[in-house]
This record gives sequence, C-alpha cells and structure tokens, in this order.
Amino acid sequence: VKSGRFIDKAMKHIVLTLMVVCFGMMMVQSAQAADKITHEQIEEVMKKGFKAKLHEDLAANKAVLAK
Repeated sequence: VKSGRFIDKAMKHIVLTLMVVCFGMMMVQSAQAADKITHEQIEEVMKKGFKAKLHEDLAANKAVLAK
C-alpha cells in the first residue's frame, strides 16, 4: 500500500511540474511574439513614408511653378 501512495505522490509532483514548465514556456513565447514586427506593419510604415514624401515633392513643385 505504501508503494502505491509513493507512486501517486510522484505522479502528482511530475504532473504539477510539467504544468508549471508548460505555463512558463507559454509566457515566454507570447512575450517574444509581442516583440516581433509583422511584415504588414513594415509595409504600412513604408506606405506612409512614401505618401509623405510624395506630398512634400508636390508642394515643392507647386512652389516652383508659382514663381
């Protein structure tokens, strides 16, 4: 009977340890995923920069034509 209790305690300890380890790994992975910049975000920044440059060039051209 004592060996059965020992196995029971050991299994509970192993399961609890695995749950803690899995939870920790999940937290680390989600933290790394939050830091990554997506390709879509890079494209959006590039589009905004291109539009700003285009408007700047158009304003410069209008100023030259107005002279």
